[in-house]
Amino acid sequence: MMFPLSCFFMFSVSQAATRLGVCPKTIRRWHSSGILQCSRVLGGHRRISLSEIHRVLSGRPVTEHKKHAIPEQKTCAVYARVSGHSQKTDGDLARQTDELVGVCCHRFGSRPRVFTDVGSGLNIRRRGLRALLRVASQGLVNTVLVTHSDRLVLCHTCSL
Repeated sequence: MMFPLSCFFMFSVSQAATRLGVCPKTIRRWHSSGILQCSRVLGGHRRISLSEIHRVLSGRPVTEHKKHAIPEQKTCAVYARVSGHSQKTDGDLARQTDELVGVCCHRFGSRPRVFTDVGSGLNIRRRGLRALLRVASQGLVNTVLVTHSDRLVLCHTCSL
């Protein structure tokens, strides 16, 4: 009997989580609910095959008597910000937006919702960030991509 080579490449929970773009706890939850198939090594640790990771990424359902379907594809939002109008006219805002949209299209297979701002990170009245927070709080966005962590400011995390 022939097995594809991808069946023999096994990943730990954290490695699989990195490849799938989720946290390790999600991998354990998916395994417990039957969404993801894992095997266990002698020490009791879960191992996920490369073929199983590819199956989840492609959205194919589990074939071995599993009742749960693969979770819906993530909806993505992009937030880009520059500090001043000169950076916007120099194309910095467009470069950030294009880079993030490309990553989102490649990783999630769909065009994201785009939110932009021109202004200081300390400015609380940023329309783009407020709109993003509103959409995220309504549950319409699962993933937010930013180029640099300083695009979001700690004082806004209390709004989440």
